[in-house]
Amino acid sequence: MPLEPKKNFENVRMPYIGEKDERPYRMQDKIKENADYGRIVCHCERVTRGEILDALRSPIPARTLDGLRRRTRCMQGRCQGFHCHADISRIMADELHTTVSILNDVEVADA
Repeated sequence: MPLEPKKNFENVRMPYIGEKDERPYRMQDKIKENADYGRIVCHCERVTRGEILDALRSPIPARTLDGLRRRTRCMQGRCQGFHCHADISRIMADELHTTVSILNDVEVADA
């Protein structure tokens, strides 16, 4: 039985998180509305301060750095968070009304 390609085959590919929609750092109207969408915090993955705050304020918010990483891809680029970890930790600690020192591998209860 010889193998032949299907004539109506559709190649399906899931988009990368950055390809699904236009990213906020490229949207001038969104940046004019809120300047945080123009402030890139993670340069490897081009994650903005606005995206991080959105993930922290969403209906099911990120409560750990790992949760924030999974929602936004921050700290997953070439440097693996070497350059942005401190800034992201500070943003998260300020938003959750806690200190940076307890964010390492500890879940924060609702504030």
